[in-house]
Amino acid sequence: MTETEHPNVTAVRQGFQAFESGDMQWMDEHIAEDVVWHVGGKSKMSGSYRGKEEVLNLFAKQAEMMGSGPRLDVHEVVGNDEHVIAIGSASLDDPDGGTVEWKWANVFHVKDGIAHEVWELADDSSAFDALVDKRM
Repeated sequence: MTETEHPNVTAVRQGFQAFESGDMQWMDEHIAEDVVWHVGGKSKMSGSYRGKEEVLNLFAKQAEMMGSGPRLDVHEVVGNDEHVIAIGSASLDDPDGGTVEWKWANVFHVKDGIAHEVWELADDSSAFDALVDKRM
């Protein structure tokens, strides 16, 4: 028996590809109007963003701040009709030299391929927080 990937899992995988390629149109089409997006940590970017406009502005700010990064390695994406969990690792060059690396998990509340609420979590956000604050 061949197992078929759940459509919400496919949507989240496509979302990571869209984010990395800067495809904001795809992101706009797959985020609910009343989305809530939670960014963990204690950086200037941390917090909860409410509504599609705030979230798309967050993505634009992240793209501007991070330049060509971060480099994402999606290890696993699993999900069902309501939730998708993605885990992976990422790295971002520090403008002062070196590279910041972290492991992450994102939890998506998804309905019919549309994200309604998302939680971004990092295993140790202190180095990433410092880098974000330095770049903002």
